[in-house]
Amino acid sequence: MRHYRRLPIAALALAATGFGNAPEMVACHGSFATLARGFVTGRPSELNFVVWWETPAIATDTGRTGHITALTALEIAFEVQYDTYKAIYRINRIDGTISQTSNFGGVFRGVCELKPLRTKF
Repeated sequence: MRHYRRLPIAALALAATGFGNAPEMVACHGSFATLARGFVTGRPSELNFVVWWETPAIATDTGRTGHITALTALEIAFEVQYDTYKAIYRINRIDGTISQTSNFGGVFRGVCELKPLRTKF
């Protein structure tokens, strides 16, 4: 089953080589960790981002824009300012792993895959 994940993950790396000029969806599945009664608990979560590789630009699937801080063949790093906090994301473009931290202490860990962008309009 592991080799089936490699194709979508490899597409994240290919986008840096000139492929993937159209906007694409980066769909991430993982767990958002919080502190509850002194213990870290994980809550299954999904994060989705729209990436314009050629521009380059990134936004959440709800339209909130992000600021790309690094875009290499190895990673894409970006920040998103939400109403009450700033989230910092790092996606490893080789294995598809994502990590997210914020200034309020939450942590998200998961795996991303590249999907075609579908709009609701």
